[in-house]
Amino acid sequence: MTFNALKLLKSSVYKILRSPNSEDISFDVIELMGEKIDFYQDKATYDEGMAPATKGQRAIYACTWYMSEVENGGHDQFFFNSTGMVWQDALEGFKLIGAGPFLEIYQKALAYFPDNSPSFDRAERTKQLDSIEAGVLDVLDDPVYAISGGLDPYFERYIKENPEEFFLD
Repeated sequence: MTFNALKLLKSSVYKILRSPNSEDISFDVIELMGEKIDFYQDKATYDEGMAPATKGQRAIYACTWYMSEVENGGHDQFFFNSTGMVWQDALEGFKLIGAGPFLEIYQKALAYFPDNSPSFDRAERTKQLDSIEAGVLDVLDDPVYAISGGLDPYFERYIKENPEEFFLD
């Protein structure tokens, strides 16, 4: 298959060819998604980009963004930045991949938002964050950092158990 044919095939789905040499399979899974999914605009734009994704792909994509933001600047940063748009997919993702320790911490963070539901609109979510007592979300950061192995073991197990969600072959 030519490079252009492969790119065309990948443009409608987020499945990839299985590579025995990959050291970070979860990155391979979401790399293509990152080219197509836009969480900088609005929920409709985000959902349109996510439409071809399987549940597992959505989970790994959103949980990766959660982890990336929390590791960089904490829960405040995750919810404040445009990436906060993925909050619901991250919640469902932690459940789907069986990441109980992350789910427990994440649900504590969500409890500070009205109805445990941050807004998908960034401006509104920022207002919600402003109403949360300073420092309470910070307390949840260290427990995330302390989880041995991070999310990778959960991702790897889920991908191994559900290859049809991720691979073309």
